Amino acid sequence: MQMTRMYNSTIVILTLLLTASIFTACGKNAQKEYEEGKSFYLSKQYESAVKHFSAAADLGHAHAQYMLGECYSNGDGVEKNDPEAVKWYRVAAEQGDAFAQTCLGTCYFTGTGVEVDEKEAVKWFRMAAEQGDAMAQACLGACYSKGTGVEADEKVAADWLRKAAAQGNEDAKKALEQLGN
Repeated sequence: MQMTRMYNSTIVILTLLLTASIFTACGKNAQKEYEEGKSFYLSKQYESAVKHFSAAADLGHAHAQYMLGECYSNGDGVEKNDPEAVKWYRVAAEQGDAFAQTCLGTCYFTGTGVEVDEKEAVKWFRMAAEQGDAMAQACLGACYSKGTGVEADEKVAADWLRKAAAQGNEDAKKALEQLGN
């Protein structure tokens, strides 16, 4: 009985170590694919970038998923496809990628690739804004200023706009001036 427990414990430990090494290898491969995709994207070799972003995205790399959304949104290396862009923004946003959260919020705000849903836009803007994304902070501030998707609140609007302005967001600076702040 003692020997069986020890054998089972050894199997569990080996399984955990093997699983951990597989995830580590996938993580390294995902990062490598992302970096290669980024390099191709920056050199405007979009089709190659999409290939590498897709590989990294399939391995769960959140920023590669966001970049794949950008490629579909802009038609870089693939045919422009707003619903497909939204799909990838959502996958990345759900993993906490602030850029993807801001883009997803913008899609809901404008109805790009999805139906307009101002409350859903505010939800995603807030998630990104709380991570310090200046664009999302400016968008959230504007929503509070105009009462779009949330109850209008000039104090909350000014707070978010100040945070965005402090990061150099020009739209936030202009909006603050219009609020008299």
